[in-house]
Amino acid sequence: MRQLYISFIFILFHACVYSQEIENTCISINFESILGETPSSGIEIHDQFFEEAGITFQLENGSFPVIATRGLPTEAYFSSFGPDEANDPSIIGDYLLTDDGLLNGTDFSTLIVSLENPVDSVSGVILDIDSDESFIVNALDENDNVLMTQVIEAGDELTGDGIATPWGFNLDGCEGSIYTITFDGTRSSGDFGLGMDNFVFCFSGIDLIEDLDVNVTDILCQDNPGAIAITSNNPDLMYSIDDGENFNDTGLFENLSLGEYEIIVQDPSGCIAILNEEVAADGPTVIEELIINHTSCGLENGSFEVFATQDQGVIYFIDAFSFQSQNSFEDLPAGNYTITVIGPSGCSASQEFEILDSEPLFLEDPVLEDDACQKTIGSIEVNTNGGTGDLSYSLNDGAFQSSPFFDSLVMGQYTLEIQDERFCTLLDTVQINDTPGIAIDEIQTTETICDLPIGTIALSASGGTGALNYQLENGDLNSIAFFEFLSEGEYNLTVVDELGCRQDTVARIDIPICPLYIPNVFTPEVEGENNEFRIYARESQEVAIISYQLYDRWGSRIYSASNFGIYDNGFWWTGNDDSYEYSSGVYVYRIEVEYFDGSQEVLVGDITLVR
Repeated sequence: MRQLYISFIFILFHACVYSQEIENTCISINFESILGETPSSGIEIHDQFFEEAGITFQLENGSFPVIATRGLPTEAYFSSFGPDEANDPSIIGDYLLTDDGLLNGTDFSTLIVSLENPVDSVSGVILDIDSDESFIVNALDENDNVLMTQVIEAGDELTGDGIATPWGFNLDGCEGSIYTITFDGTRSSGDFGLGMDNFVFCFSGIDLIEDLDVNVTDILCQDNPGAIAITSNNPDLMYSIDDGENFNDTGLFENLSLGEYEIIVQDPSGCIAILNEEVAADGPTVIEELIINHTSCGLENGSFEVFATQDQGVIYFIDAFSFQSQNSFEDLPAGNYTITVIGPSGCSASQEFEILDSEPLFLEDPVLEDDACQKTIGSIEVNTNGGTGDLSYSLNDGAFQSSPFFDSLVMGQYTLEIQDERFCTLLDTVQINDTPGIAIDEIQTTETICDLPIGTIALSASGGTGALNYQLENGDLNSIAFFEFLSEGEYNLTVVDELGCRQDTVARIDIPICPLYIPNVFTPEVEGENNEFRIYARESQEVAIISYQLYDRWGSRIYSASNFGIYDNGFWWTGNDDSYEYSSGVYVYRIEVEYFDGSQEVLVGDITLVR
């Protein structure tokens, strides 16, 4: 198989050698002539063949390959036949392509051959593959994807000293897909030179539709359908008008209706081409579209609009009456109709259709639930009767919904819109009210008696919805607005109605003025709380001592202090006066106090000192 492929490539480039022109869809380049002139050694080859053949040459490093001449100086390779010589000089002629015109190094920069017009067959020769040299040739598509790869190594068939080794690719198909050829070569040691010649690029596809003759017969009224007839000088072509399902060899397609057609043309090798043809109509022989609007709301308001293949000089009528030049009919009752369209040529088209009946739509009183204390809990439930198909509902021009229920509404006025499938529409306006607020009319409190928690709170409230309940702090709801057994202080009160509306307030039970405790004896010499003469108030009750005076039994003042608090230390009489100790006995006191509410009191009595 490899021998047959190499033979094919060899024959391919031999058929085009010493040529630089397009022959039978092949392009060959052998570098014996460049732009009509004989080349010379060292000429860079880049776009000299582009205008004629659309082919350019370049090295991957950005430079360009150069022309080499057979013989001295050595520019590409050295063989036993001489510098840049082949075992058969007639194969390569006098000139060949090399990379940089130097014989050095173990590799070379990749040679890139680019094609403006893609091909499906390409070949050439590489000269003098011997020692341990290796070549990789790639064929790439327009996106630089590798289509085929050929690896040639020294020792392969048709390689060796001074031998022209053929390479090539031949892709199946009808359209060229090779856009780029790349060449890489290496050897492990010594000097490596690139020598290439006899490039051949072929495109085997053919233009199937180049010599086709297409004749389209347009439609004339209904009795003369359209046709497409295709003739060709190639008797082997096949034709399909149904996307390749069926083919015929006549190229004739009859009984065609109005429209565009895609025709596939195929040759025996499977290559295809596409024809796009259109069958037109003479006169409005075809009704292209009929837009029907059925009745709505139970009224005779159906309509339709007809579109035919012409819109000038056309007459329209339904059921042999209502002749008119306009293509739309309105205010029609439900029923079956036949629309007929007559064009200026006398051709006509007819189509039957039906306008459907509808039901009236009625709106009944909606079910309303008011909002409660601005909690956004109002709702509307729409009640309807009749209509055609499913109904949809909108509130305040919002989006339509299938549910007739709207909730989470605040107090205010709302616009309802109800619509059936035929766009029968009703509008209504409803009002959502707010519920009465709760008013706390009166709060009454009674004080505690000193350490006894017997305070009470009673309140009265009005408004709200339904029965009112009452809550003290975070306690349970109580239907009775009375709370007892309370100590002094502030209390949070809440009144709640049946809808959960609430009103909060604060009530205060004042602190009572409790009697002061005055001992009748104290013992300075004994450790403890009773070793000084002091008076006591209920815990947490502030009392200011305005004047504090002690007298002996003869009426002489023996101790005095003023303006201190009842809980202050260092002011009370300890039974001493500087270094003097008073003897046991009865002494008289006069104490003037001021309570937290600003009231004042004078306390007079006697105290017994015991030592």
